[in-house]
Amino acid sequence: MATDMINKQAIGLSSGSNSGNMKTETVFNKEIDAVKAKNASILVVEDERITSEHLSRTLIKLGYRVAGAAVSGPDAINLALSKQPDLILMDIMLKGPMNGIEAARQIHEGKDIPVIYLTAYADDNTLSNAKETIPYGYILKPFEERELHSNIEIALYKHQAESRIKRSEEKYRILTENAVSGIFTIRDGKILYSNTSASLLTGYTNEELAKTIFFEIVDPDFRDLIKKTFSELIAGNRTHSRFGLRFSPRDGESRWMDLNVLMIEYKDGPALLCECHDITEQKHAKDKIEQSIKKMNRVMDGIIHAIAYTLETRDPYTAGHQRRVGTLARKVATALGLHEDIVECIYTAGVIHDIGKISVPAEILSKPGKLTKSEFDLIKMHSQVGFDILNRIDFPWPISKIVYQHHERIDGSGYPEGIKNDDIRIEAQIISIADVVEAISSHRPYRAALGIDKAIEEITNNRGKLYRNDIVESCLAVITNKDFTLNDE
Repeated sequence: MATDMINKQAIGLSSGSNSGNMKTETVFNKEIDAVKAKNASILVVEDERITSEHLSRTLIKLGYRVAGAAVSGPDAINLALSKQPDLILMDIMLKGPMNGIEAARQIHEGKDIPVIYLTAYADDNTLSNAKETIPYGYILKPFEERELHSNIEIALYKHQAESRIKRSEEKYRILTENAVSGIFTIRDGKILYSNTSASLLTGYTNEELAKTIFFEIVDPDFRDLIKKTFSELIAGNRTHSRFGLRFSPRDGESRWMDLNVLMIEYKDGPALLCECHDITEQKHAKDKIEQSIKKMNRVMDGIIHAIAYTLETRDPYTAGHQRRVGTLARKVATALGLHEDIVECIYTAGVIHDIGKISVPAEILSKPGKLTKSEFDLIKMHSQVGFDILNRIDFPWPISKIVYQHHERIDGSGYPEGIKNDDIRIEAQIISIADVVEAISSHRPYRAALGIDKAIEEITNNRGKLYRNDIVESCLAVITNKDFTLNDE
């Protein structure tokens, strides 16, 4: 009922009208009922009664609802704030102390309602003032129905689109402002925007950050890196970048940050969006873990060399043999292009590959003459004994299995199982070749050193038969290098 009364008043109807007016009222009531539930509501602000009534009738004819009709600036403000129409048709030259421009300005302070100005004539100064209120159009009086309709539809569509953008921007602003990560928007090194978390991370207020160059809050050791990265992003050489760096907050305590940077458009220009979050605790925890691992590796390395030394005290003739095998095996593995973790595994296994010989009587190990079959069978047991000893230690690699297989050969002629080809671990095959080269090249109780040339002859003649071709090739590349020496390191 309230809506009906407003629309009746807008077109000059009252309960005391004559029969003709009553018929007109009935027609308009039907039109109103047809559109009031779904169509846009429009406030008419026009101080000429005839023009106001004509405008209201035209709007209803076009399918709009008339939210009310005001004849002055104050009336317009009151109706706009109370009825909150979808659009205002505002006459610029209103009678009284307040014109339509001032009324529109005050309405905009309280509500976001689009305004289309109505004018018969206005000088340049008036139009200039009108532009400051950012109107959604101008309609010259007397207006045409088609012009009125098109201007209204364009204004409503434009306002709806802008409202969606504003809502989206507001949602983004709320998400950004309340993000756990620090957010910076940067152009030419200057901080254009920073959120609350950015202030907490740096110890500076957002107002202070707005006057700060971003590089000034970065640890000096990382400034060249960040400048280079920013330059590459701005030049288009990359779309985004992520890395760790240290901040130098106001409190002086250096903080590690995970920084994610990408190019964006910000306020009509390219800028860098930097998202960062504090990883100081994670970094400290990681450093502690790495230090613990290094300490354990040193302990393990010490134990391994102690084991190797224990054997060498029983067999002085082969002192250094295991270390030299380990060193040569590591060089061969590197030449093969194996992963550094596998290379380290091979070196470790090489340094203790003969640990099983601790079970062999010292007089057999140092016997100057030829071994009997039973003595040799006893020595061959060192692979199994080595496996049994090392299998009790929880190495990060299959050391015991590698030591167990280091006397196997790809044609099945080796021991202890006589397995072939890929059944033998590659680590064991590399150590076996290094073992042969070192043994032939060095002095033994039962013979003098035969030299590196004899070792080269042995592995060359038996490649593809006893030893894998690619391992032989890598070993030859190592030992024929002019700088090669067969030593412990």
